[in-house]
Amino acid sequence: MAAWASSSCTRLAERCFGAAKGLDDFAVLDATTGLGLGVMTGGRLLSGNSDMAGEIGHVTIDPCDELCGCGNHGCMETVATDVALCRAVSRCYGTSLDVDELVRLVRSGEIHPDEEIRATIEYLSIAISMVINIFNPSSVFVRGKMLGAQENLFQQLLHLVRQRTLAAPLADCRVHHASVTKLQGAVAGIVMHLANALAPTFS
Repeated sequence: MAAWASSSCTRLAERCFGAAKGLDDFAVLDATTGLGLGVMTGGRLLSGNSDMAGEIGHVTIDPCDELCGCGNHGCMETVATDVALCRAVSRCYGTSLDVDELVRLVRSGEIHPDEEIRATIEYLSIAISMVINIFNPSSVFVRGKMLGAQENLFQQLLHLVRQRTLAAPLADCRVHHASVTKLQGAVAGIVMHLANALAPTFS
């Protein structure tokens, strides 16, 4: 599933099942595979002119960095996601790790990729800051398994976000670790598909 579609499903699931119940202005940043952004503003899902709103993962963060699957170099999703962290740690340790293995090994103390984790969290904080500065949401929900790799890692992320974000929009915004599951996201995806098929807008 494309990052924009996945994040839209996650966004709707968060509103239906998660901590975003009752919120009309919030964003969901999915940092699992691609870096997808879903935004609800005024109770409406923001989809854009061609249903491609939210491709924050393909904002260039470093034009001299890694080649992205989109063909560009240095896209945000190449440095700020679960997959990006796994790739960096796998390179460092000369093995292939998925995010579940990585989290387990870090938590057990078998590996110590502190530098790679710190770099990934730095980039993710930039993405969150961009979302808050541009969309001024009441809440941002961040989805990513890497956030469970170390104690207080989410708090470290929040500290970086506070350093990078304008004071005014940040004052009225809370950043949460997204709570929805894949199943809830799938159910929300079905709901979103039916809503799009049966009505011009869904709110």
